[in-house]
Amino acid sequence: MRVRDGFLARVAPEPFGWPRPLIRRSWERCRKMRVDASRRCAPLTITRDEQLEAIRDQNEALIRASRDAVARLSEHLAGSGYVVVLADAKGRLLDVVGDGGTRRRLEAIDFVPGGDWSELAAGTNAIGTALEDRHAVQLMGAEHFCDGWTDLTCTAVPIRNPIGGDVIGVLDITGNYRLIRPYLPSLLAVSVLEIEDRLRSLRSPGGDVGRGTVALPAPTSDDALDNALVTFAGGAVSASLDVAVTLRGVAEQTAALLRVASTGVFLFEEREGVGPFSRVWTLPSGEIPRAALQHALESSAAIAQVRERGEAVIVDDVAQNPHFRAAGVAEVIGSIALFPLATPRGIVGFIAAARSKAEPWRFVDLRRTFAFVSQAATAIENALLFESLRQQYRHIKAINAISQLLGERSEPAAHLPAILDSIVRVMECATGSLWIARGGARRFVRAFATGDVAGDAPSALAERAYRAAAVRFERYRDGDAIAVPLVDGDASFGVLELHGRKRAPLDSVDIDTIAAIAQQVSMSIQNAELQRSAREIDVLRRADRLKSEFLATVSHDLRSPLTAIRASVDGLLDRPADAALPPSDGFLHTISNQVNRLTRLVDQLLDVSQIEAGRLPLDREWNELGALLESAVDDIGALHGRQRVEYRIPSDAPLLFVDSDRIVQVLYNLLDNACKHGRSARPVSIETAWTDHAMTIGIADFGPGVPDLESEHIFKRFHRGAEAKDSVRGIGLGLAICRGIVEAHGGRIWVEGRPGGGTIFRFDLPLVAAPAMGPVG
Repeated sequence: MRVRDGFLARVAPEPFGWPRPLIRRSWERCRKMRVDASRRCAPLTITRDEQLEAIRDQNEALIRASRDAVARLSEHLAGSGYVVVLADAKGRLLDVVGDGGTRRRLEAIDFVPGGDWSELAAGTNAIGTALEDRHAVQLMGAEHFCDGWTDLTCTAVPIRNPIGGDVIGVLDITGNYRLIRPYLPSLLAVSVLEIEDRLRSLRSPGGDVGRGTVALPAPTSDDALDNALVTFAGGAVSASLDVAVTLRGVAEQTAALLRVASTGVFLFEEREGVGPFSRVWTLPSGEIPRAALQHALESSAAIAQVRERGEAVIVDDVAQNPHFRAAGVAEVIGSIALFPLATPRGIVGFIAAARSKAEPWRFVDLRRTFAFVSQAATAIENALLFESLRQQYRHIKAINAISQLLGERSEPAAHLPAILDSIVRVMECATGSLWIARGGARRFVRAFATGDVAGDAPSALAERAYRAAAVRFERYRDGDAIAVPLVDGDASFGVLELHGRKRAPLDSVDIDTIAAIAQQVSMSIQNAELQRSAREIDVLRRADRLKSEFLATVSHDLRSPLTAIRASVDGLLDRPADAALPPSDGFLHTISNQVNRLTRLVDQLLDVSQIEAGRLPLDREWNELGALLESAVDDIGALHGRQRVEYRIPSDAPLLFVDSDRIVQVLYNLLDNACKHGRSARPVSIETAWTDHAMTIGIADFGPGVPDLESEHIFKRFHRGAEAKDSVRGIGLGLAICRGIVEAHGGRIWVEGRPGGGTIFRFDLPLVAAPAMGPVG
């Protein structure tokens, strides 16, 4: 009671639409009438059996007309826990039939013939509220006003006098609140139509509906024929799980059962602010255009009656019905009938049938249609569930495929074209574009596209999505197009745009899936940028480390000869001015050697800079292999006098078209490297071999060898092995210079392990045809 009073005290409606407007209006009426909300028993209007008989006599025609319908409903609901109730226009119960256990439980609250169930007596309840509201009402649990029947579910439909349309009674189904079913209003509606049709037959010659004396006629419809027609129609619409095919079948079968040309199926849109219908299917051959029928329904209050109450709307003359007063509707539509599609999820839509002329609907046709509608609702629900299942499978497949593509690629951003193509294919769109903002939010660049994309500028839809994303994550949809922003935090840096849905139009689940994919793509692009930044930072760190190592090594290598030169110069300066300086003085030799060492170091640095810039100059000429080897060995002998170098100069060695100074430099560096790392007791050997295309020269030593992991790194600038860093002087440029010189000649250089221990450095030099020698003398 406190919760209900809180609802009534609020001016604005609840965000989730609860309580329903009809319930809120009934509660307000009950509070104004000061109904006792703690009431646990309805009041009785009789104290003796004679009074009940008098009330029944007053409603004899209603009871007689309802007898078959009540019996049929009771049989249909047998064993379900429901009872069927007939009440008069004042809310007094005339009859209660059905489940014995439920009837005995209801007797405890005086839900018995003679009980008063008007709103004034019993508060908000299906019977009393249906009389006040004049429409179908279904209540469950706490929607009742009084405390005594909050464990009930009640569905009631008013019965109208076929002459004049006044409400003369109510047909009700009541049971445990857990037994509520959305199809009950339609089940009662067809029974009420039957009762009203019987009342029309019971009309006395004087035109009064009351204590008629005419015998009740036999049913005007053949039950067997009805069953056959409904079974055929139900089977026709259940043959396919395709939503479009099912909707078309429902429209066609409804047209056949009602003998009309204009029918359609309208499914309600579940999203707020999009529109009343998510899907509409109408017969293309109808006499009433689809646009006119849809306009009449969108502007009619009858939609709320169908959706909120699950109540059928049967209108014989649109011009006389308050629900269809929109301008121009009566000029196009004469009579209309709306049949709610009730499923376990609630009312998902309705079937509409219309005629251009105003004429009454035949009860026989309506009864068949009502019986068919329940099967049609099941068929549509199955098709929607199957489509949803396919859609979820497609979406899961899309997300998994994109996740796999993004996860398997070491560089996701480089494979975005394949990812975009996969998105378009799985989401069954025609085209797709990925726009990236460059130079601020004013200029877009199409990073990738798939399909026949026209134009070089993003659509207005993509522009709106991009601008809105700077404030909040928002998705924009326009027909068969969708634009989803690519976001980084609260700011967007691009847009994923898809066009041309090939199958069903995009729905909220599609949009959510595309948004999730866009988020993955956004993260992929951001991760790629972070990886690129991390690589750049790592390169800078390595360069900084190399710079530090280079400065440390060069400063050490420069300090040693400079110290020796300074000491020698100081020694010379300390001599007397008139002292003779012998040519073999050790100071001069030291100065000469150290200056040569400094010169080589500077030359190495210049060579490396020229090699890296690709501008290493070569002065090629024809040279003999022997001359090159002798020059290199002589130079290395002056530096490593104790180290033996063994080689043999083949007499038939071809001439080499090379820069002699550079090749001697390569040989010198390799020999110097072998002498530093080899063993002085074992000689360094030079091996030569050639083919028609190349000369191969190898320098072999008996040193510790080169680990396999370092075989490629040793040719990089400033790289020195772990053992060399501690025991061998140098800055790690010799082998890098060798590779640069050899590659500049078109050859290659590599290192191999030597059988028995040691290392062999080999390099190739291409051979070219030597010029022909002329006659001598």
